Amino acid sequence: MANKVSLLSVSALVLALATLVSVGEASIIYNVASDANTVQSDGGGAASVADGWSDRADHGTDGNVYESVNVVGEELTHTVTGLADPSYQVYSCFYVAASGTNNWYNETGLTSGALSVFGSPDEMPPSHSTTGVSQASSLQFSGTPPLFDSQGGGANIELYCVDLGVVSPVGGAIDVFVGNSTGGNRVWFDGVGVKSVPEPAGILLLAAAFLGCVVSVVRRRRS
Repeated sequence: MANKVSLLSVSALVLALATLVSVGEASIIYNVASDANTVQSDGGGAASVADGWSDRADHGTDGNVYESVNVVGEELTHTVTGLADPSYQVYSCFYVAASGTNNWYNETGLTSGALSVFGSPDEMPPSHSTTGVSQASSLQFSGTPPLFDSQGGGANIELYCVDLGVVSPVGGAIDVFVGNSTGGNRVWFDGVGVKSVPEPAGILLLAAAFLGCVVSVVRRRRS
């Protein structure tokens, strides 16, 4: 009987540990940019007709990407909807030529009018901040992932994502802002990823359950 109880305790221990690990490994849900979710921040209409932007139809996850090249591009607002969890890690994703010698970047942020410029960490030397920037192919996505490598004109064009931090949805939605205020070389905006962040209280409860199982197993082995 003692061995049976011990076996059940070990099973509960393994289950608690597996649950705790899975909580920390949530996948990113990708929201591809389109005129349905990406508009001019000033309320002027769809992103494809925004000043300094065009809807380029030969690249991108859905066969198109929002492009601003060598001209000031007005601020755009990309909205992710249907978010039910308390908080999410947010990623703003953009393409960069794999040669690493082009001035491609992403001017983006979570606050309108206060955007930061991010570039590829593979560009030598880096022209912009690379903090929180990683190749999309190194991230874990749920469902259909974005297009990691958009080839065209004989060049590989790789998708990168900027980790903008954790934010709580308002009315089930999160806004991400994109622009090209300097009129620099090239911004290719493809979409936004969001990843649910577990509440600290939930993690503590799971950790407490895990610790309780450990104590239970140890006590039974000693008795």
